[in-house]
Amino acid sequence: MLVHLSSCQKDDAKKLTSNTKIENAASEEQISGEWKLVNVSGTIVGVSHDYPAGKITWTFDRAAHTIQIVNNNTNEQLQDLFPSGSYNYSFETNTDFPEQCTEIMFVNGVQFGCFSIQNGQLLMNQLGNDTLSATFIR
Repeated sequence: MLVHLSSCQKDDAKKLTSNTKIENAASEEQISGEWKLVNVSGTIVGVSHDYPAGKITWTFDRAAHTIQIVNNNTNEQLQDLFPSGSYNYSFETNTDFPEQCTEIMFVNGVQFGCFSIQNGQLLMNQLGNDTLSATFIR
């Protein structure tokens, strides 16, 4: 199931290069490689969908700034973010909510907000109202 998420992006948002250090020690090297989506939660209705490790994988290619997503979820009632495919990703300066984090992640133009890598988990939290959070493991 493809989830359409809206995002607001200021024109003066500074695109970060692959040489720019990413906050929370989530460097390009740390985010590179395969991550398994294990939970999507949030929205105003309070969804929380768990996935077995490996059902949905995101493989980050830091050189190309792309993510190869393999989505084997067949339940269209569950939020799983993106169908299988290749998507661009970028990091931009957070000018809307800088008190929450200095950089935010965009995937295929969709704002995925603040992110961190802690205890072997990649956490992405959209900024704003009626948003989603995603949890990945290695």
